Amino acid sequence: MSAEGYSGPEFTTTADVAAAITAALAGLPGDAVVSVNTKTGAVVITAADVGASPSGHTHDARYYTETELDALLTAALASYLLKTGTQTYTGDLTVSDVGGTKKYRLKSSGGDLDLDGAGKSLFVSVYVNPDFTGGQRVYLRLEDGAQLAHMVGRWILAPTAFSGVYTFDGDSATGLAKLGAVNNGVANWSMIPFGAKFNGTGPPSTGTIAANQVGAIALCNDGLYEATAAGSPGTWVKRG
Repeated sequence: MSAEGYSGPEFTTTADVAAAITAALAGLPGDAVVSVNTKTGAVVITAADVGASPSGHTHDARYYTETELDALLTAALASYLLKTGTQTYTGDLTVSDVGGTKKYRLKSSGGDLDLDGAGKSLFVSVYVNPDFTGGQRVYLRLEDGAQLAHMVGRWILAPTAFSGVYTFDGDSATGLAKLGAVNNGVANWSMIPFGAKFNGTGPPSTGTIAANQVGAIALCNDGLYEATAAGSPGTWVKRG
């Protein structure tokens, strides 16, 4: 096989061509090329020869390495999540668990201001320590399955947030609800424990009054009775 102007060896078959190419390639170093970026012969290319940056390099503001991007994202998230001082958020704020099965929302987009829960009961509580440790004091539980509110502990009804006049106390020790009042700031007025309504005439005839329940008031069909002594059913005196 020959071509006009060609002075090299002649090949009669494709096998001859393949053998010649194989022989030529065998003479080249494994990590080198014949010619690149004006370099000829057995040369080893660098990143600069093909317009690339070296493996260790920095970028301008348009480009980042993986390490630089990780650092920037970490700083951005910290700035967003760990706010200090006075901050303002516009719109409704919804906080959800990972699966989206329960949420609570601070809503300002309606006519009023709303605190809403969704998916589970909503608890109002205060922890002893600023890192949410040291004991949780629950004051209110709002059920999700029914329109029921559970008041926990002692509740004070007053004209201001820092004064106390009327007190409602769910006493876990006695099992009775107590209602108390302060008369013009005098503190020697005792709280009155209330029992349930007794559906009958006369003092309660069933149940047991423990020693710490003496003083309980029961509402009966014919008036109010006070438990003056412990027992079953205890000693009751009509008071009104």
